[in-house]
Amino acid sequence: MTWPSDEELLAAWARLAGDPTAVGAFVALALAPLAQQLAAWRWTADTHIVESVAVDVVLWLVKYPAKYEPDKSPLRAFLLFVARRKLLTALDREGRHHQGRIPWDDVEHAIADGNEEQDDALSFDHLDLRTVIAGFDDTDRQLFELMRAGERDTDVFAAAMGAADLPPHEQNRMVKRAKDRIKARLKRAVGGSDG
Repeated sequence: MTWPSDEELLAAWARLAGDPTAVGAFVALALAPLAQQLAAWRWTADTHIVESVAVDVVLWLVKYPAKYEPDKSPLRAFLLFVARRKLLTALDREGRHHQGRIPWDDVEHAIADGNEEQDDALSFDHLDLRTVIAGFDDTDRQLFELMRAGERDTDVFAAAMGAADLPPHEQNRMVKRAKDRIKARLKRAVGGSDG
């Protein structure tokens, strides 16, 4: 999708102050081109961060339309400037979050030497775990198998939950809630706490 003309974008922004229906028109004009421009920069392969930044920037301007000063720059340039700063901040935050962590693919699981009790405690064949797993509904069982296989992509979990058509922030929230619920049930089964 290409950017609308500067005049069309500016007219939609100008209507934000007095017309409640203008919000939808402004979002429809600005959101998709902004998200595509951010993705075209290829600063990250994480489409959720890109989409989240685009949504945040457009909704921020809808909430605070006076933040844009038309005499300083075109609205498109202003949106790209704010989105660029927000994307860099989000990527920096994500980098700090992962700093010093070992990727899951690099983790090796050591096998205990002859320690039967430890083997039983780590096995998914543990009687209490089998009981909990057997009690999962079809969706939770599918999510559990994805977790067990090491899947980390939110899109895959959202598709398994039938939530692929929801916005990314809703998908993230639903997937996190479901994974936390499954983990808590498994921890309780072996005598661990939920926290």
